[in-house]
Amino acid sequence: MDRRVAITGIGVVSPVGTGKDAFWRGLLEGRCGVGTVRSFDASGYASRIAAEVKDFDPAEYTAPKNVKHMSRCSQFALAAAVLAKKDAGLDLNGDAQNAAVILGVSTTSMQDMEKEISSLISRGTESVNPFSAAKSFPNASSGHIGIELGLGGETITVSTGCSAGTNAIGYAYRNVLCGFADIVFAGGAEAPITPVMMSCFGNSRALSQRNADPAHASRPFDRNRDGWVLGEGAAILVLEEMSRASRREARIYAEISGYACTNDGYSLIKVDPVGDHAARALAKALKEARVDLDEVDYVNAHGSSSVVADRRETRVLKKVLGERAYKVPVSSLKSMTGHPLGACGGLQTAACALAISEDKVPPTINYEEPDEECDLDYVPNEARERRVRAAVNQALGIGGNNACLVLKKV
Repeated sequence: MDRRVAITGIGVVSPVGTGKDAFWRGLLEGRCGVGTVRSFDASGYASRIAAEVKDFDPAEYTAPKNVKHMSRCSQFALAAAVLAKKDAGLDLNGDAQNAAVILGVSTTSMQDMEKEISSLISRGTESVNPFSAAKSFPNASSGHIGIELGLGGETITVSTGCSAGTNAIGYAYRNVLCGFADIVFAGGAEAPITPVMMSCFGNSRALSQRNADPAHASRPFDRNRDGWVLGEGAAILVLEEMSRASRREARIYAEISGYACTNDGYSLIKVDPVGDHAARALAKALKEARVDLDEVDYVNAHGSSSVVADRRETRVLKKVLGERAYKVPVSSLKSMTGHPLGACGGLQTAACALAISEDKVPPTINYEEPDEECDLDYVPNEARERRVRAAVNQALGIGGNNACLVLKKV
């Protein structure tokens, strides 16, 4: 098969910056997006911190009349898609009917549904907004992208928890590779910072309770981590058939050359500590990409700041990469962006593409004291210049859904 898949556009909405350039600059500077929750009063919660998107105005990306019919998740997704289209320099005239959207999400519209349920209980059925159901459908965010950009191709939503964004990009890659589409807008979006979500994860003791020091709360692979931090945002990539991108002289950030997904078959909520199936996903993706282990120059880890998950991921890298694992820089964006559930795969893939394009590797901030079971090079606290020929994005989702993408320099 002579088709290849290029990344030609990147759009980002994140706690460390909106827009590709602001996002990348924030990562390289080690900027922390975690703070005390501002969107609601979380003073009585076990965890009162999150990585929220700041200074975001959805009316900059669509008509103000459209905003009221969109959830916060959809607003993020649409903004990222508009930014990605602009970054790619795409003119969709003649191609729009075959351009697709494949988006990974997890919770979609929790804010709106929590508000409507509260209204129903306190004020009765007539108080419920009749448009709230449409806002909350999982496919609403991808639908808004298709409508705003006038796309006529497939509009698909992938929901596999924390691996949703990575799986969405993986399916988009396969669509382009197999000739079902020449252009796909793909990535992930999430806006899960709500009272119910913070209560659920806080009561399960999954979240960090470093409430007095939020900037140092998310600390993947560090010995003193006490849980992860909830985040939000979106990242959309323009995936384009390589020869088409070359003909229009598009900027090509990187090539997607391998993808795989496996399931642990272990538990819906617990992490399989062994990691054999996660290792299988990484090995399959590398094999499909035809990348030798010595060519892997960067791993963007899932790195959630969970004790069990971080140790399992370290174990997975050693199983597949062998001695090479000790020589490859491994970093976690979640030290800065928090964990945005279904959006993290989009953000991570964007970071991999930029690392390849710029030959720079973002850091893992708040890494101060090594965990004896996490003994790889986690790029502590400062970005690093390094030639990146191939990069790996690992996403390890709830229910044991493991997804892996391999990107290469063109």
